[in-house]
Amino acid sequence: MFRIVTTTAVLLFALVAPRLTGTEPAPALLPPDRPIEQAVDHYLAAGMKAAKVQPAPAADDAALLRRLTLDLNGRIPTVAELADYLADSAPDKKIRLVERLLASSAFVRHQAQEFATMLQPDAPEMRRGQKKSALRDYLQMAPDRRGQHRLLRRQRELRPVP
Repeated sequence: MFRIVTTTAVLLFALVAPRLTGTEPAPALLPPDRPIEQAVDHYLAAGMKAAKVQPAPAADDAALLRRLTLDLNGRIPTVAELADYLADSAPDKKIRLVERLLASSAFVRHQAQEFATMLQPDAPEMRRGQKKSALRDYLQMAPDRRGQHRLLRRQRELRPVP
């Protein structure tokens, strides 16, 4: 849960909150025992207030499902997913939705594609005939395999040289 919230907070803060110019007072620090959701809301609200930005109204359930599925998995939700989400009345359905989308293999693929797109050269002639790279393959690995990859690399580093 912490990873979900911090990732979302970083993205939201980068997109929504303004860059402080140094003339605005820093928002008051919250006590460390506050839940991460309250801390994120506090600092986003402070950044928006400093920039005199009014928050948009809350999205309805259908719009939220569409936005989250597009942002996290790179696709629109299916009709069945929409019907299931709209029929769910549990208070934690948003949290469960985000956790499900982040746990899917589509999240790994979509984030790898987004990252690879950022790394592409600007010139179209340089992209022509570009093959899959080792970085792309690594980014598309399942998260548990990436952890194994780091562990094996670390073991090789620690192995004594004969």
